[in-house]
Amino acid sequence: MQESRLLASVTNDPALIELYTTGCGDLHSLTAYMSFPDIIPRDTKIEDIVKLYKEARQEAKSIEFCIGYGGTDATMVANNGLEPSKAKKIYDDYMKGFPGVKKYQDYCRKAVIRDGYILMNPITGHRCHIPDWENKYLPIRN
Repeated sequence: MQESRLLASVTNDPALIELYTTGCGDLHSLTAYMSFPDIIPRDTKIEDIVKLYKEARQEAKSIEFCIGYGGTDATMVANNGLEPSKAKKIYDDYMKGFPGVKKYQDYCRKAVIRDGYILMNPITGHRCHIPDWENKYLPIRN
């Protein structure tokens, strides 16, 4: 879960920050809530998702890791065998729920296309070089 806390910090995403500062801390349930608005009613407490929507919460685990590591709906199709339309809906709903993550990933994709690397730490200058930055799996999402 360290990666998720780092993601919250790097992206400054309001929902993630809230989850870790005053919320229940259950990222899998929050991811399910954000990714499946048609399944989980909006008045459901995050704490109740683990009991009421076990399957959605379980599916959310792979979604959070996929997107947390820069994946897209295409990654979900390739790795999880989801239908493209379902993967796109899940991806779009996740990004609506976590706008800070979307903004950060859009920035990173543009930086990779422009520079061939992502600046990981502006203080130390650490970079993550992406040798195959022209890869078709790095589309910019609007």
